[in-house]
Amino acid sequence: MDHPFASRTAVTAAEVAGAPLVTAAPPAPAYWRAAHAPSAVPGPAVSTLQEGLPQVAAGRAGVLLCRPTAAYHRREDVAFVPVEGVPDSALGLVRHREGESAAVRAFARALTCRGVSLGVARVVA
Repeated sequence: MDHPFASRTAVTAAEVAGAPLVTAAPPAPAYWRAAHAPSAVPGPAVSTLQEGLPQVAAGRAGVLLCRPTAAYHRREDVAFVPVEGVPDSALGLVRHREGESAAVRAFARALTCRGVSLGVARVVA
């Protein structure tokens, strides 16, 4: 790992903004791609995180991940470095109002039993 950020204990949001970041390839909407890879420097576009992490390992770009996702996808060839100056990320359960099932309700209960707040989200159609 010879990336300049790899040996750091943290980096700033401004530093990340000047580094190439892996972006989501279409059909992900442009607004979503901009929110997840807010960099002025173009990086490789990928369809999945599994495609993106090898790009990071090869030194072509970085990727922004929330702490649980980074922990789950930990790799020996990638350094996971906290970014200072950005708000905490929030994960949520998104479900189709008409497609709710017993399995979906059980999953939502399991999340709340583990202290995950599902909150109330506004649906934008």
